[in-house]
Amino acid sequence: MSIGEFARRSRLSPKALRLYDGRGLLSPARVDELSGYRYYEDAQLHQARLIATLRHVGVPLTTVEELLELDPAELAEQLTAFWRDAESRHAGQRKLVTALVDRLTGRNTVMYEVNARELPQRSLLTLKRNVDVSGLWAFGKEFMALMRDQRLPRMEGREEPAHREAYVDLGPGGQIDEAQWQLADEALRSWRDAQGIEDKQLTLTPEDLGVRITYLATPPVTETSVPDCDFAVPFA
Repeated sequence: MSIGEFARRSRLSPKALRLYDGRGLLSPARVDELSGYRYYEDAQLHQARLIATLRHVGVPLTTVEELLELDPAELAEQLTAFWRDAESRHAGQRKLVTALVDRLTGRNTVMYEVNARELPQRSLLTLKRNVDVSGLWAFGKEFMALMRDQRLPRMEGREEPAHREAYVDLGPGGQIDEAQWQLADEALRSWRDAQGIEDKQLTLTPEDLGVRITYLATPPVTETSVPDCDFAVPFA
């Protein structure tokens, strides 16, 4: 059948079909050498409709490429995980929009409970690396593995002065998305304003004494353990 007929029956546009052909996801059964017209077979409709459905529910194209390599059982498992993450992300975004609307209309929303704690002067063994949001959890796991598998070196750590921190509990660290970070930041800002704390009172010196994410491992720690996480900002 022609690309136009195949597009109609598969619910994919001709433009999308050309894109998927270029990426090797769905190539036409035949291309006319003279005209360049693409022709497809009935047997290709299943693959085309699967791609259309995946794209319709928001699966990124790069992920679609990976999913098409799986057998049906594995694909079903990955789709379930994808939608679970999507629902969690949408829930966080909904809370963020609610908080923004409430702030714009003068209402006070309790997004996260903010607590304060006193931390004594202490020596820290540190590993520093620049990572993006998606790399935070992997870096944390790598650091915990080093602490678990290696003998601690007998050396002086970096001295961190005694200070106070305001923090919010974010729950299991592996389940935090960008919307939750934003909500935590908004909660800390609201708490700061309610406490009458000015920006100059935030303890950002020395440089390493800034905002931080703390992962708290609760025994027993196993290979599948997910530590709780909090987000804190020091203040004077």
